[in-house]
Amino acid sequence: MQKYLERITEVLKKQTVRAVREDRNLFDIRLKRTVEELGEVSRAERNLANTHRSEAQDNKKQLIEETIDLVICSLSLYAACSGRTYMDDELFEEKLKKWEKNIELSRD
Repeated sequence: MQKYLERITEVLKKQTVRAVREDRNLFDIRLKRTVEELGEVSRAERNLANTHRSEAQDNKKQLIEETIDLVICSLSLYAACSGRTYMDDELFEEKLKKWEKNIELSRD
């Protein structure tokens, strides 16, 4: 994960230069892309759920690819907000424990 955060940070630097030059809000750009990717994950999941077995492999591959795009966008938001090229292990552990607890309590 570390190497990906470092690469994302390098891409963000280029995006920052372009956004400043074009007088655009960086957080809005990154958030918009993250929301777009979430929509694509949702669409890919629905396609997979409604697919015939013969098409399932292609649709599953599409879902995995869209999920990776969403992870990249989410990491870019993290890097942009935190200014870090590394994961804050203590905070990550705290949030993961909260997430696990929510999963245990949910009735989904």
